Amino acid sequence: MIDFHTHILPNIDDGAESIEESKRMIEKLQSQGVSEILFTPHFSSKSRALNDFLEERDEKYSMLSASFPEMNFYKGAEVAFNRIKKCDLDYSTLTINNTSYVLLELPKMSAWHKDIANRIDSICSIYLFKPIIAHVELYKEIQQDISILDDFIKMGYLLQMDLDSLNIKSVRKFALKLLEHNYIHIIGSDCHNITSRPPRYDVGIQTIKEKFGQEKVDYLQNNMKNVLLGKEVQTKKPKKLRKIFGLYF
Repeated sequence: MIDFHTHILPNIDDGAESIEESKRMIEKLQSQGVSEILFTPHFSSKSRALNDFLEERDEKYSMLSASFPEMNFYKGAEVAFNRIKKCDLDYSTLTINNTSYVLLELPKMSAWHKDIANRIDSICSIYLFKPIIAHVELYKEIQQDISILDDFIKMGYLLQMDLDSLNIKSVRKFALKLLEHNYIHIIGSDCHNITSRPPRYDVGIQTIKEKFGQEKVDYLQNNMKNVLLGKEVQTKKPKKLRKIFGLYF
């Protein structure tokens, strides 16, 4: 299986703090049935230079690859969308496994403009990105207005969900509804460490199996494999979600 969203590389963002912790996280994912891992450390052009980030990412990727020759590792990044400026950097270097796909994190702490989908589309058309929106179930704006996801899907964006959201009381029901109604195309553990945010990939996968069957798991895994290979992802048409008295049906 594939873990598509991780913060395992040591001392590069708010994830693992040592190479030892990184190795323990990988070993934990291995024990949970994961054989392929995409490394997606946070990148924001405000906090560091792109070339410095890439050099450090590649160095630590190589260190871990040498320690786990039986695993398939891939390079990517979780790119802060609100820090992307038109034509200021070669953002193509941040794509997933040298494909045209890029994992974007949207701002959490400020109100979105209604035209956020158009803003993303404007940036991605310059760099020829195919955007994957990270952990869509966690944004308050999306929880309040599901039509944002409808706009994303109409524009061809892929939507990623954190597996841990299936075990967080405040967001579990919403995450399950998104899965049930085919709004989710990509999954990942979004693990950050071995203590407070450890890899819990197997727990999330088991929940998906119990609620929606093995077919849903296979669909998500196939989507992720196609992204890693740079292929087009054949998504299922979402079933309309309706909100009544604050609850989605």
